[in-house]
Amino acid sequence: MDVADNRSKYIVEAVPWLVENPGFQLATPGNRISAFLIDFAVHSCFFWGGRELMVYLALNSSLFDASSRVIAIVQFMAVWWIGGLVGVFPFMLVVAFMMSRTGQTPGKWVFRIRVVRMSVPQERLGLIRAYIRQLVGWSIGWWWYQKLQSDTRRSLQDQLTDTIVVKA
Repeated sequence: MDVADNRSKYIVEAVPWLVENPGFQLATPGNRISAFLIDFAVHSCFFWGGRELMVYLALNSSLFDASSRVIAIVQFMAVWWIGGLVGVFPFMLVVAFMMSRTGQTPGKWVFRIRVVRMSVPQERLGLIRAYIRQLVGWSIGWWWYQKLQSDTRRSLQDQLTDTIVVKA
């Protein structure tokens, strides 16, 4: 029990924000990674669904130029990637809206953690801040895991948007 108490005391000392805002506890790296995996699974369904839909529509509309195999492959790849982005965009907006209102994504809701603003933890994040946070988080992928190992457990998207992930 002493080891756990010493560890939590060390974390509180490493993050002065926790001293200034009593009642908050940092989310564990395990909870954050698990929440990310759930969000990633849902995100992937939209991404692959958008790709398949766009390819299906393109193939049935004779968009591809059959005169050159190389051009047809390039067109197919462009449709494939654009389809994924088209499928993900609405999902990203919905998740950013959820995060701006509650501070939680579906994965964060399952693991009972949430994102709060460091300057005013009682206020909502706001749609722009939440969308930027989501966009940065998805674009850098697993790289942010390194930052969770630091004393403050704040990833790059947390630092850019002045947020911190705490237990709900």
